[in-house]
Amino acid sequence: MITVANFSDLTEATLLRSWLEAEGIPAFIPDEFTAQNDWLITTVGGIRVQVPDQFEEKAIPLVDEFLDESEEPPCCEVPDLEEKLKQLGPLQRAAFAAACCERLLPNYSVFQEQENWGNTSVLRNALDRIWECLEKGARPQNNLPHLISECEALIPNPDDFENPLLSAALHAGAALVGTLECYRSGGLEPAIQVATCALDTVDMALIDQGLDDPEIETHPWIKREIARQEADLKTLSQSAPTPALLHQLRHSWKTENHGRSNIDLPSTSPAA
Repeated sequence: MITVANFSDLTEATLLRSWLEAEGIPAFIPDEFTAQNDWLITTVGGIRVQVPDQFEEKAIPLVDEFLDESEEPPCCEVPDLEEKLKQLGPLQRAAFAAACCERLLPNYSVFQEQENWGNTSVLRNALDRIWECLEKGARPQNNLPHLISECEALIPNPDDFENPLLSAALHAGAALVGTLECYRSGGLEPAIQVATCALDTVDMALIDQGLDDPEIETHPWIKREIARQEADLKTLSQSAPTPALLHQLRHSWKTENHGRSNIDLPSTSPAA
């Protein structure tokens, strides 16, 4: 087996695996189970993506293409996001990530309804489990690796769909996996990944509408998502994650945006 890429984040490694498999290349993450149970691996050697030796030549250009797309700077971002997240405790980071997911799940439910593929209820139940544990101040449960695997299986393969909501559904699934990993480890990288998924969802939706960068930067959806992330970060930095605060983070978006997503799609699944 040949290692074709290393990542500090399991979500990115999983997305590359799907990218390669869509091109007919067998791809493996030998560190997948270890990464789910030992966050240290993300800082020592990274999470490897491997392919059989005979597929190396075909895989390398595709890996380069994937990395180039992943490294493109976002059109808009929360100022000093990494520093602000560093100032939060592990449970506060997980709460921030979970709040981002509340704005993304409606996108997945609409995609599921249109394509008759996926399972929003599994993602919803996993997110509800995180909120319940956070409200109790409970430490991560032993079944988290199983939950992560269940949610990863529900991330749509880009090669299987042509739906314009594919990107939004993919980001929703990836954000939920990142939130589970953030809760399990308290790590910084998963929280950053989730925040990026939320903004990328808006960015891609506006690109699909034909908007250019200056138009996207000033669009109300982008401004609203950045403002919401900044507000949640500020709130969490000023208070411990009490049940009252977590209830506010969990439900305020549904009230303010009438249950719609961060790109104003209505939820088609039962409210939490």
